[in-house]
Amino acid sequence: MSEIIKIDGDEVIIGTEDNGMEKVTVADISYENPLVGDKVKLFRNGETVIVTKADNAENVAPTQSTAQTTEFYAKEKSINKHVFALVCSFLFGPIGVDRFVRGQIGLGILKIITFSCLGIWWFVDWIIALVKAYGGAFGNEEDVHFINGKYAR
Repeated sequence: MSEIIKIDGDEVIIGTEDNGMEKVTVADISYENPLVGDKVKLFRNGETVIVTKADNAENVAPTQSTAQTTEFYAKEKSINKHVFALVCSFLFGPIGVDRFVRGQIGLGILKIITFSCLGIWWFVDWIIALVKAYGGAFGNEEDVHFINGKYAR
């Protein structure tokens, strides 16, 4: 089993099974936050190298029952900041349209059911939308971006 021996900036040194060393970049590592001591597997396709984190069960061929695939897809949305702040949040915010536009369907329904907490929730959301859309984060852009329902730059 290969193991990460050293991480120096963008360069990663991996000790291979045959007691050799392989030098790769952090971009070649297919998982987040690689650490010294991580057990990894190296895959080479021509000049391309891919480094994946090794499973705990060594020398076990993955089958339908042992293999697990975890994939995460971020929901990204963009909308014009003027339309979002003035139309979606100010005009239709009391009925949860701003939350539906952001992709937060459950909170949009809750906002409708609670009558936007008698207007308090709507007012707070509208102020936040104004600050986020016209403040420092999106001040120079025409669009507001959301990733998984949260404001993103």
